[in-house]
Amino acid sequence: MISFDRVSRPASRYVFIDALRGFAALSVVAFHVKEAHQVDRLCAALPAAFAVVLDHAYLGVEVFFVLSGLVIAHSMARDQVTPRYVGSFMLRRSIRLDPPYWASIALCVAFAHLSARVVPGKAYVPPGGLQVLAHVLYLPVLLHLPLINPIYWTLCLEIQFYLVYALLMVAATTLRSASTPWEEGRALYAVVLPCVAFADLWALGAAPFHVVGLFTDAWYYFLLGVLVGRAATRPDDRLARTLCGANLAILGTAAVFRRDPDLAVAVLAGLAIVVAGARNKLRQWLAAPALQELGAISYSLYLTHVPIAGAAFRVFGRVFARAGDKPVAFEAAWLVVGPAVCVAVAWAFHRLIERPTLALSQRVRLHGPARRPERYDPSLTPPARR
Repeated sequence: MISFDRVSRPASRYVFIDALRGFAALSVVAFHVKEAHQVDRLCAALPAAFAVVLDHAYLGVEVFFVLSGLVIAHSMARDQVTPRYVGSFMLRRSIRLDPPYWASIALCVAFAHLSARVVPGKAYVPPGGLQVLAHVLYLPVLLHLPLINPIYWTLCLEIQFYLVYALLMVAATTLRSASTPWEEGRALYAVVLPCVAFADLWALGAAPFHVVGLFTDAWYYFLLGVLVGRAATRPDDRLARTLCGANLAILGTAAVFRRDPDLAVAVLAGLAIVVAGARNKLRQWLAAPALQELGAISYSLYLTHVPIAGAAFRVFGRVFARAGDKPVAFEAAWLVVGPAVCVAVAWAFHRLIERPTLALSQRVRLHGPARRPERYDPSLTPPARR
């Protein structure tokens, strides 16, 4: 039986993490503006480095994966994670993520229909029942079905991350509850470190297998976040710092030798978080209200920005055309106006749909004796790249 509690808000938040999430979301918006060929003339008119930066703006995805590992691990760190706990935890995740996700699917379909009606020569085939069901169950990539929105692949991985990590914490709780109980840190590392070693094979280019849509291809980002979070939130824990530093060194070396910008950005994000934690600044750095608001709406921004940017681009183009044919000026203005429109729509989407479901999800009681009075639970879902 599922229990619901009154909504409780944590006394303080890791504002540095929230701001990083906002920056990551905004960078992906910029990437999709470039990917949709909406600023091609502007990129041609500016130094090549400008286009290179936009081409790599998708790297916010890796930052989001690291943040997901950090926050999920931190929220469970001192809980007694039982199978019943896992059920209530996944229910909380579902209530928190699903309604906004479903609403964004409807938004994508509606805008695609509208585009086919107003754009000459454009056709649209609506998704079939199996395709919609696969999306609802977060399975379209594993089932090799077309994505209704190309960003949804990250959600499919996130759900796998959450479930697998929760099950790992069941094993850690079992060790802590054994006849000779293990200390919390020892139990955690006994379960997580073999997984880190296994996951890092993918980062090192030695992956033993590859399954499209399976979490293993990106698991090392998530587990990096687990180690980073423990080191950053427990700066006096020498073992946590040592293990995190070793993993950062391994992944950083792999990033250099493999010339892997994705991995390099993940490592840099991890380092930044560790430094913020060591200086006791996780609750202080990047605390500006605008950055915190951007972080708060990042999930909504992730879900809605692709269809909104496409529709707004056409509207803005028609309005701007009245001022004359100035394609470079138009695209320069659009690079500012486009993300601003996406943020505005995401803010409304967050207020109308996401925030109520977030409040409801926090009422789901996580079964099992929790040993921490405060729970940090921001939006955990990353934006997407190509």
